[in-house]
Amino acid sequence: MIARVDAQPLLLLTSRLREAMETIGTPLPTEVQARIAGLSVEDDEETITAAIQEALDPGSVWQRWPFLRQVKSRLPLVSR
Repeated sequence: MIARVDAQPLLLLTSRLREAMETIGTPLPTEVQARIAGLSVEDDEETITAAIQEALDPGSVWQRWPFLRQVKSRLPLVSR
């Protein structure tokens, strides 16, 4: 889990994710949208970072399709 990122860009990108999910016909669950919307009044970046991760992790591809973890572990690492 990531400890802290700048809140403003994280909230903006999370909003864009919500819009994109709606556009493709798979909106985020109402509870997740409500949790994220409530973070706009929060000041602590660590709290915002943790809350967004907790809200979105259950819907991640790793949770929906666990077999992808095995595929990921077999992929070669790309050196930069």
